[in-house]
Amino acid sequence: APSRGLGDVYKRQCLTCLPAKQAKIFMMREFLELSSEEICQENQLSISNLHTTLYRARLQLQNCLSHKL
Repeated sequence: APSRGLGDVYKRQCLTCLPAKQAKIFMMREFLELSSEEICQENQLSISNLHTTLYRARLQLQNCLSHKL
């Protein structure tokens, strides 16, 4: 459906608005499907810091998408 393609474009646009570290961590989790342990090791983060970063990234993406759609 065309609306899904448009949504994908908006998702990519919104990802570019995230701070670089948040975008990297979000993509490692959601697109590369790495485990929490792998992401923490790669980025020298604690598990709680990882969860906070992912939470903030999701909030920002949700906010961005709600304004675009």
